[in-house]
Amino acid sequence: ALFKRCRLSELKRGAFVKTDWGNMRPSWHLQTTAMAMKYLGENFDVHISSRELLFPHHENENAIAAALTGKPLANCWIHAERVLGEDPGLRALREKGIAPRELRFWLMSVHYRKPAVFAWDRILEARRSLRRLDDCVARLMNVHGGEPCPELDQLIYDLRQGLRRGMDDDLNTPAILAALFQAVRSINGFLARGAMDERGAGRLLSAFQDIDAVLGILDFRQKSDAAEAVLELIAAREKARSAGDFELADRLRAQLLAAGVRVQDRCPVGRKRSA
Repeated sequence: ALFKRCRLSELKRGAFVKTDWGNMRPSWHLQTTAMAMKYLGENFDVHISSRELLFPHHENENAIAAALTGKPLANCWIHAERVLGEDPGLRALREKGIAPRELRFWLMSVHYRKPAVFAWDRILEARRSLRRLDDCVARLMNVHGGEPCPELDQLIYDLRQGLRRGMDDDLNTPAILAALFQAVRSINGFLARGAMDERGAGRLLSAFQDIDAVLGILDFRQKSDAAEAVLELIAAREKARSAGDFELADRLRAQLLAAGVRVQDRCPVGRKRSA
């Protein structure tokens, strides 16, 4: 479909074009193709959407683009399954203190071709798993002294190959995460035995950073920087409570919770902090 006869509401808004066939409006397929080509060019690399839009929407968009330019609209079309189960919405996730990277980790723990079933316990499990990765990164950032790691080159090779194999296997993000956790188990063992020096830790951190350039889930902030940011949030929350701005105080509480800090108010002033 290229044009559809406009409705009365569209006539009132002026959202129509006068044609030999009457007052018409561009179809959704024509609109989306036009927007994509305006901002992304006549041909772009990746088009991502939900699987149920494959037919007829994306087939029509691609046909319109091909008729106009002789080229496909996108070189690669990725159609993901839907998220099933409870649908809390982004506001509820934010109010619960769920950090964006925690949600991202959970989504990547399921292959995009399979439905992801939302449940709060699964989000909390993703948080715990992510903390295991964060703890390993933090330990590597604080390596001082120690002996050289005897399997450093193999560890780095396995990490990078895990990313390549997963990306080449139809964006198999669960396999990439599995390779990460396998490396973390090995690294933690070497750290526990003192078989890791600063040079080796630096090379591993560099490998983690390269992988995270794709995944976007790890936290490489120095602990001192993170602690300073937490103190600033606590101070801002105290100021908001003193001013009676409890909506802002609740939002700051959610940010603290996302950083792993729980604030319990025992009285109108003062606080009790627990990590």
